[in-house]
Order: sequence, then C-alpha cells, then structure tokens
Amino acid sequence: MKGSQAINLDEIIKEPNLTKQFSFSIDPAEIKELTGYITPSSPILLDLSIRFADDIFYVTGNLTGVLELECSRCMEVVVYEINYPIADGYSLKPQKDEDIIVLDKSKLELEEILRESLEFAMPVKILCKESCLGLCINCGSNLNLSTCQCLKDQIDPRLAILKDLLKE
Repeated sequence: MKGSQAINLDEIIKEPNLTKQFSFSIDPAEIKELTGYITPSSPILLDLSIRFADDIFYVTGNLTGVLELECSRCMEVVVYEINYPIADGYSLKPQKDEDIIVLDKSKLELEEILRESLEFAMPVKILCKESCLGLCINCGSNLNLSTCQCLKDQIDPRLAILKDLLKE
C-alpha cells in the first residue's frame, strides 16, 4: 500500500473500553501490488473496530469487495465476492494467550491485516463452475466452449503400459 497506512494505537490507549471505528477504501492497483495476483474490480473496503481493554487491542471488522480471478481449470475470468470477518487481538506486551499478536510499536499496520485477510478469504480452488471441463492438454482449447479435434485415444507414453493390463 502506498505510504504504508497504520492506525496509531496511542490514541486508543488513552480511552480504554471505548470502541473506535475506522474505514478504509483500498484502490484495486494497491491490492494488485500488495498481493501480486489478486485483481479487484472495484475498491476493497476494510472496516475495523478497535477496543482497548486489559492491555489488549481487540480488532474486529470486515473486508468486503469484488475480485476478478482466473478459473483454475479454464483460465476464464471469475467474479468472486468477498465478505471476510476479521477478529484479532494485539498487545504491546507478551500475553499468556498465544492467539494475541505482540506488536513491537504502537502502530497497527493495515497492510498486514489486509494481506492476511485477503489470503484467508480466497477459495482454495477457483472455478468458474463446478462442472468446468478446463483446457485440452494437447491444443489448449477451452472445452467448455467447444470440443477439440485432438485424438481422444492418445495416452501419455508413461502410462501406456497400464492400457495393456486392461486387455488381459
């Protein structure tokens, strides 16, 4: 992100148990630069609430937006809507709870929250549809749009010996 945006936690420490709201709109070009492969079709919205209590900053919120991804099988563009909930705890001091992230300074870097949330919001396998046929391994044709003229009986030479087993 340009300028590495951060939330100054010193202001929040001064008002314990009071929840502060923050809202950010992140430009698609910044998301592409941050992740290297995720392309939003519009700005990504990051809404956060931060409450300080018992030496812990409780951060909750949502990451929302629309992404343009590539189908894992046919490489067509897939529009994917994200609405990812965020719930983390941060502290300036080590805590007994291992889930609390210890900060080295009193600034909460948005870049790391954004990168992590985007990664967790992504599906494991991106498909345009569950029945996607993908690309022909010989000619590269999109099998969802047309059938190719490649030989259907072509067998990978490394697996050809297995075909003989079926004849017996």
